[in-house]
Amino acid sequence: MKRTEIIKKVLSDFNAAKINYCVLRNYEFLIDKMQQPGFDFDVSISSSDKNNAESIFYKNGFIKKPKQFSRKHQGYAAFSPEDLKKVGFDIQWNGVVWNDMYYLDSSIYSRRKKAGSFYIISDEDA
Repeated sequence: MKRTEIIKKVLSDFNAAKINYCVLRNYEFLIDKMQQPGFDFDVSISSSDKNNAESIFYKNGFIKKPKQFSRKHQGYAAFSPEDLKKVGFDIQWNGVVWNDMYYLDSSIYSRRKKAGSFYIISDEDA
């Protein structure tokens, strides 16, 4: 499966499971077929949905990456044999975080907006 299809499948599974999430940036490739996906896909997920979200990642062939620069971020990675490239999700739990400090809290999920078949951060929060 191609990287774009893998990401769309995960987001579709999030929607089916009613997971509170929003894509933070670099999602244009999901709307415009001329755009290419980057190496990591940045998403915020409510911490109350962590177990369900992780189950969806594992079901779709992702592994949890070791912690790196931030304790508030968690990476999940898979491989696209069709593209011969890594697919990565960089998850920020329960808001938007940089250097382990929250600058937007979980209220972002109530303001998120739909972009096609997935949710993105609101204009106000962006």
